[in-house]
Amino acid sequence: MIYLVLHFLMPNSQVPNETFKAAAHLVVTGNRRRYPDVKIILSHLGGSTPFLAPRVAILSNHMGCTLSPDEILDDFKTFYYETALSASDVNLKAIDNFVQKDHILFGTDFPGEFSHPSMHVRGIDNYP
Repeated sequence: MIYLVLHFLMPNSQVPNETFKAAAHLVVTGNRRRYPDVKIILSHLGGSTPFLAPRVAILSNHMGCTLSPDEILDDFKTFYYETALSASDVNLKAIDNFVQKDHILFGTDFPGEFSHPSMHVRGIDNYP
């Protein structure tokens, strides 16, 4: 089994959208579907992926993508999403509503996190 982790090193304000753009490119080009055995882990709960994937699903046919909106959403849901720097209720609720629980993985940027790692773990522990 092959695992691929998408993680970007750039200013923090760009990471959520760059992660989403990489995931969206894999989906709309058909590459995600073409290589189903590759398990891809998106850092930081996929950045803005849970929020923007439905928009891609609706608009992609207008931009030449041959996949149906349901196929596009299904492909986004095949990614694994790890929790580094994302342990807030808003983020966890979004991903919880988007993918199956077995596609949500514990992750941390420790020791590189700016906040103490216990804050991150506490955020996850407190999420119902």
